[in-house]
Order: sequence, then C-alpha cells, then structure tokens
Amino acid sequence: MTLANGLYFDLRAALGQGQGSFLPGPKDRFADIVKVALSFKTVTGHLVESPVIETWPAIYRDYLLRNPYGDISNLAAGKLTHFHHPPLSQLLFTLAGIYIAVTGSPTSLLWICFGLYAWFVIALAQRLHPTNGGTDAPALVAVTLLCFASYPAMLVFLRGNYLAGYTSLLITLFLVDCLGRRQIGLASLVALAVAINLRPTATIFLLALPASLEPKQSLRMLLTVCLLATGMFLIALLAESTIYPDYSLASFLRGLEIYKEHYIFGRGGDGGNASLWALIKNGATISGAIFDYYPEELGRIFAAGSAFLLLVSMKKLLHPDRSEVCTAFILVSLYVLLAPVTAEYHLLVLISPLLILHIHGLESSRAGLWIVFLASALLLSPKNYVFVDDLSLQTILNPVVLLLALIMVPHETPKRESGREPPAQQANRK
Repeated sequence: MTLANGLYFDLRAALGQGQGSFLPGPKDRFADIVKVALSFKTVTGHLVESPVIETWPAIYRDYLLRNPYGDISNLAAGKLTHFHHPPLSQLLFTLAGIYIAVTGSPTSLLWICFGLYAWFVIALAQRLHPTNGGTDAPALVAVTLLCFASYPAMLVFLRGNYLAGYTSLLITLFLVDCLGRRQIGLASLVALAVAINLRPTATIFLLALPASLEPKQSLRMLLTVCLLATGMFLIALLAESTIYPDYSLASFLRGLEIYKEHYIFGRGGDGGNASLWALIKNGATISGAIFDYYPEELGRIFAAGSAFLLLVSMKKLLHPDRSEVCTAFILVSLYVLLAPVTAEYHLLVLISPLLILHIHGLESSRAGLWIVFLASALLLSPKNYVFVDDLSLQTILNPVVLLLALIMVPHETPKRESGREPPAQQANRK
C-alpha cells in the first residue's frame, strides 16, 4: 500500500496536479529533532555568527535563523514555544541542541538518533527468537520491514521525530514481554517507565499488567513502574531546570496551554492526526467548517465518545477469557484514539498487536483476530489519495478503522483446534 500511494503521487506530479510525494516535504525535513534542538538559543545562539553554518544545508540554516519555537518571551506572550515537552523529552532536546552547538553537525546528530532507533529494533527482534536457540526468520523479516519501511517509520525518519519512534518501540517491547512472551523483567518495566516520560498518554499500558498477571504480582509491578516513572520525571525536571533555568513545572504547564490553543483547538495539529478528536474536528471542518463556531460542543462530543470507548474497552479487558492479542490491540487503540493529537508517526505502535499475534499464532484465531491483523495493517499503511482543503481524508479513515475495529474485536480467547499450542510455543518446547 505504501508503494501504491507513492506511485499515485508520482502520477499526479507527472500530470502537473500536485506534489510528487505523500511524505513530508523539504520544508519539514528532520524538523522534529533539528528544528526543536536549534530553538534553544541559550546554547545554540552563537552559531548564528559561526562560519560552520555556511556548510549546512539551507534548511538547517533556516531552522537556526527563523525558528518558530520561541523562548521564555514567547511563553509570556502566548506564542508557540518549546516548553510543552515533558521534562525527559525537553532534556533530550536540550542535550541535542548542546551537541549541535559543540560539534556544529546536525547531520551526525541524526545518525546517532537513527543508530539508537536501530538498537531498539534489534532488542525487539531478539525477543522473538525461539528459546531453543533457533531463528524465527519470518518474524525478523517482518520486524525489519515494519520498523524501517512502514508508513509511520518513514514519517519518524523524514520528520526526525525519533522520540516518537523510541516511544512506540519501548511500548512494543513492554507489550511483547507482558502479553506475548509473558516474561516481564526489570527491563520491561523500565521501558514502559521511559515511554510514559516521553509521552505521558502511555500510562494506558499500565492496564496490561493486571490483564496478564495475578493481582499480587500485578500490584507489585504497577508500583515499580510508578516509582520508576516518578523518579525519572523528577530527575529529568531537576536536570533540565539546571541546564535551562527557564524550564520549570510552571513553564511546562503554560507551554501545554499554548500547545492546546495552537494544536488542539487551533489548526496546527489537524494534518496527520489519527485520534478520535481528528475524526470529530476534521470531519466537522470538511463537512462545512462548523468547528470555528462550535468548538465547545465538539469538545463535549469528544469527551462523550472517549467515555464510551473506555466503557466498551474495560468490558472487554475485564473478561476472564480475554485474548492477549485483543488486549494489546485494545490498549493500543485507546492510546491512539483518546489523545487529542496523535500524529501518524505514533501509529508505529500498531506493530505491537501484530508481533503478539505472531507469537500466539494467527491460524488459531478464527475471524476475530483477523480484525486485529487487518486494522493494524491498514493503520501502518498510507491512504493519502483524497484531500479536502489540504486535509487528507486519511485523518478521517484512520480513526474510523480503529474505532470500528475496537468495537468489533472479540474479548474472549478464541478456541484452538484440537487443543494445539500456538506455533511460537511449540517452537519453544522443541
């Protein structure tokens, strides 16, 4: 589907009917790491007069000289800033800015980020090896393609939003350990704690612990994750406020308010959003631009829809015969749908139910888990064919597919034929 969407855009460009790619254009290339890193003028400001920037691509110089993310003065004026990032993300962006200031090389920063991403993929692939020491070649090929060639992965690389990529891979590591391999160690809990600090909406995945463990063990691990996440938050906040004194809990909260104005109720987050809010807001905009007149009413619809999805999901998650695959899919769906802004690079997390499905075996699933497979595959593929007022209908299709799949997905474990074990477990017992 990615190739088909690419060929479609090539054909449109050849006929003079638009741009030649459905991927981010040159003006946004690597923006989510380089542009944000260069916005910290207290550490990168001296580069303006440095001859090293003459060797940079024009887009990097533009990020340095005309950066839209303001400092504390923008925060006071209610303009766009970089203060909306939680402490750990903010700390990493500041360190990225310091790295560029010292080395003068944004490109080498990108290679370091890519290398760390590849390391996470390798760690994920190692979890799919059979315990008998063999190699699960189909799984390795699938992981490689999903993590490097799927549509969300391409967005991670081209937008440079490696923090989103790391978050999705860390969540996947945790879910594979928790619901796939059922081998939860300290590394699994640390992965989830880091993911929560990078993207706080990842707290939804705490529900995977009581869904897969006995109450006493689940409570112990929940407390461990909460302690780890809280400790990381406080350490990151202290470190960042030391390096960048303008950042504090108060400036972070104010930055979130400005982000809300620009990206949730404003137009900044409309394109490439896959959430339930995108379905409501962009649907209203495309159907007649009523959002500008009824934002509060649409906000109430979003709140009611979110409550409905939580009720439906909790009923499925509390079922005594719940499926591990469906549990993973339900949690991932809530993670995507319930955040007001879920950019499409976050859809990389949809690899989680696919990998758990591989571990447990698709042939044992019947029609129910095919819903998980097809919905996940569709969300990992581009569907940018029709645009209305510069909005891709993909921003409507993605949440619709996820919403329907979440409602239709079964809550009970499908019966296996002849009492057979899943292929992955069979391989482990050999």
